[in-house]
Amino acid sequence: MAKAWKVIIVLLCCAFVVCALVYLRNYRLGQSAKDDVALVIDGFMQAMARKDISEAYSDYSTRGRQVTAQMQLDQLAQESFYLFSGYQSFQLQDMAVQSVYDTNPDMPQGTVANIYGVVTYGGNHMGEIRATLERHENKWGLYGIQIIVQANKVGDSQ
Repeated sequence: MAKAWKVIIVLLCCAFVVCALVYLRNYRLGQSAKDDVALVIDGFMQAMARKDISEAYSDYSTRGRQVTAQMQLDQLAQESFYLFSGYQSFQLQDMAVQSVYDTNPDMPQGTVANIYGVVTYGGNHMGEIRATLERHENKWGLYGIQIIVQANKVGDSQ
């Protein structure tokens, strides 16, 4: 009987170790994904602040490029440059990753992240970003992005 308890204890310990290793692996993968996504958003904002539309557009996923033309980013930079002027940093606040499969080929597919974060601009201005990104061939790309700034930032072109 004592031998059976030892076997059970050893099996429970092994199960605990396996669960802990899986948790740590997933945690590290999650942190890595957060860092990668934040870098994409930061790169996009920096490129738009420099009015480097080609570089900003390169941060879009293949499917994102099918629904957003490069000309639309150029127009956004011209008409709403206050969204990018004075950009300093992006802080990711929330990220939900899921596997998505849609019959509409224009919608995000595969591993998709919906994110929310805070943007800091010069002059004590703040903003928010909501974006959808797709992971394709181990690289995150923008599918769509919404930037919201404080009312006192509108028209500011620092």
